[in-house]
Amino acid sequence: MALLHHLAANYHQRPSAIIGIRDEWAAYQFDLAVMYVGTRERSEESDAPANSARGFQSGRRFVGKKVQMTPEQFVETLKER
Repeated sequence: MALLHHLAANYHQRPSAIIGIRDEWAAYQFDLAVMYVGTRERSEESDAPANSARGFQSGRRFVGKKVQMTPEQFVETLKER
């Protein structure tokens, strides 16, 4: 997923668009998960705190009542598959 994060950043596209996810809510959740993994990897490489990863918790206010899981929980569901 970190590679997909870098690819999306370089091509200025959403990761879900590159993969072809059409459902808007699933695409949003997937984009969050990719951003979370990519940001964590970058922060681990530089040994700096992942300030942007903390923003996902406050990002809930933008999606209203549809949020049912955190990005960390979503990543865990992807790992289980």
